[in-house]
Amino acid sequence: MRIVLVVALASLAGCCRDGAPPDDSTGRGGAPAVPAALPSFADPPSQRPWACRTVLQEDARTLRERVCFRSGSLQIVGQVCRPRREGRFPVMVYSHASLFGLGAEWRGGACQAIAAEGYVVVMPAFRGQDGSEGKVEGCLGEVDDAIAMHDMALAQPYVDADRTAWAGASHGGCVTLRVLARGTVARAAAAMFPPVDWAALYTSWEARAAQPGSPAAAQLYKNGAAELVKTFGGTPTTHAAEYQRRSVVAAELETNLTPLFLAHGLSDPLVPAASTCKLAASLKGLSAFHLTTRGDPSRDAAPGCDDPRLVPDARGAAVLATASRALGLYDGGLHDVTSPEGQRMARDAWAFVKARLDAPAAVK
Repeated sequence: MRIVLVVALASLAGCCRDGAPPDDSTGRGGAPAVPAALPSFADPPSQRPWACRTVLQEDARTLRERVCFRSGSLQIVGQVCRPRREGRFPVMVYSHASLFGLGAEWRGGACQAIAAEGYVVVMPAFRGQDGSEGKVEGCLGEVDDAIAMHDMALAQPYVDADRTAWAGASHGGCVTLRVLARGTVARAAAAMFPPVDWAALYTSWEARAAQPGSPAAAQLYKNGAAELVKTFGGTPTTHAAEYQRRSVVAAELETNLTPLFLAHGLSDPLVPAASTCKLAASLKGLSAFHLTTRGDPSRDAAPGCDDPRLVPDARGAAVLATASRALGLYDGGLHDVTSPEGQRMARDAWAFVKARLDAPAAVK
């Protein structure tokens, strides 16, 4: 459990800064990828290139690039994985979990695997990360960065602008939901274990830091709460507005008809599932399911998620095929996509998104 806490808190709110690409920030010839001057956006979309572009890896099927683009006055870094053939392909904007950069994502992984299936994946590194200008804000300016990269991606000749999707995990899940709250419409969106109520998260970390148990775990929660104070300017008591403006409001999501999948592990040591459940219960037309550690459907209400509007469907994850909004709760699921339960979450999220990206144009 201590290892899980170290990784989780580092990814969201800070024990270490593991995100800069040590080898992949250079081109194939070894020269540093220096950001180019920002282009004028007076040109039509078809003539808008990335502000800088460096090939990181290419093979017979895919091309992976480090790019930069403008978000307001800032130059932001990101990664693009795409099929290495002619055509226009569906695009998914993936917002990563960490506040400190893409980390292992710079080595390709799922980004390149999805591209090999015939999709474009774009990943913003966000402000203050991986050489991007600005400073980390925590699900605030990062929303602007994600939208800016999405808009630049749609201007590229290899993207089918009619087939777009959004996905994210942890902090990136918050970014994804707040993009939808801004009114961005897509074929589908998925958010895994997102912090949606930052004041509640701070309170949870403060409480867990005071609980009897491992001093190391308590210190990690204290560090997490301190990072929120540093990033947001104070506590929820002194800076309530800063916590609220980064949180996800159900009423803002309600008017966006983008099909949405929320996923959360019930043993998440970092972000309690209860906040995601509270958000989900406020969304109309949502179907919920609860999976055991074996992946079997359970009709039992999950702890902290016993709202009568979230009665688990007996079909389990099969509801993803038809639901316009769905909540998946996973017994044993932690704050990751690498454990067996985390992999199950990630597979369900991609299945939800992929089915809608692949649907005929008339089906949204």
